[in-house]
Amino acid sequence: MQAGNDSGWSASDSAACTTVPPAPSVSCTAGVSSITWTWGAPAGATKYQTRHDLGTGLGHTEWVEQTTTSKTRSGLSGGSQLTLEVVAGNAAGWSGTDAATCTTSLPAPAAPSVSCTAGVSSIIWTWNAPAGATKYRTSYGFLSPWVEQTGRSKSSSGLSAGASATLYVQAGNASGWSGSDSASCTTVPGAPSVSCTATSSSITWSWSSVSGATKYQTRYDLGTGLGQTEWVEQTTTSKTRSGLSGGSQLTLQVEAGNTAGWSGRDSATCTTTAPAPSAPDVSCTRTTSSITWTWPAVAGATRYRFSYNGTTWTEQTNRTRTRSSLSSGTKLTLYVQAGNTSGWSTSDSATCTTSSSTGK
Repeated sequence: MQAGNDSGWSASDSAACTTVPPAPSVSCTAGVSSITWTWGAPAGATKYQTRHDLGTGLGHTEWVEQTTTSKTRSGLSGGSQLTLEVVAGNAAGWSGTDAATCTTSLPAPAAPSVSCTAGVSSIIWTWNAPAGATKYRTSYGFLSPWVEQTGRSKSSSGLSAGASATLYVQAGNASGWSGSDSASCTTVPGAPSVSCTATSSSITWSWSSVSGATKYQTRYDLGTGLGQTEWVEQTTTSKTRSGLSGGSQLTLQVEAGNTAGWSGRDSATCTTTAPAPSAPDVSCTRTTSSITWTWPAVAGATRYRFSYNGTTWTEQTNRTRTRSSLSSGTKLTLYVQAGNTSGWSTSDSATCTTSSSTGK
């Protein structure tokens, strides 16, 4: 600008002014523990000031001046929400306010604690809810895909007896997935197949190992109307009862088990064999041309055998033996043994000589 009169114009002087800048446009991004606000540089702005809005009814922090176009707040906990207000300024003053609000994301949750229970043909897995988890995913292991869900249980049914299965579980949220926890269960085993063998004084029951079984329990059936003995647990697949008398009949019931429970039962019944009988008491009578041997019935005997030389034996069931058409004075010895399914007794014998025709 110049001033002038009739004599002319003065030298020039000048002054420059800048208008107040427009408000900045603020945005923000959040991580698990920090929020960063940024804004572009409005035309004419040479400085900025920022403050946090503390929420409805709580006011604001003090304005803090800066020259950069960003601000970061660190060390926040997951789920923290913050609003930053920003104004742009220069020598002419401060612009209007813009603000942006962001919330820190929650950290990936801890792994859930998985457990399971098994039945006859199914397994059910359950797990707790780790802090911050909004979803879960499960897998049965190698080559099995992860399947996402929101509930905290999973079941598998239609399984065979003694089948084992393992389920892996992860908890997740917007920040990612936890590590895995897993639990393995085995369904109730199938019933064992029991058989038995008997001797004259003992019975042995045996059964093959059942898939999925870790233990067995046995009890004796005492017969119609007499009930059973108490269950006795064991891990082996056989049981022997000794010191029995011949003809004793016993039934053993067996169940297979594991942590899921006990199977149905199978049983087998055997009878001890009678002991070999004692030797018969053999006697004989004679005529001039024949000899007849007889012996009383022996307890437990179901058959007999005889021999004239103690070596070659002939079996029969009756208790007499006659040798006819002999010459007078013929001397014969008969050896006899009593027998049953357990074997033969020792021998007893009797010797007779046909009488002479003169009666001597």
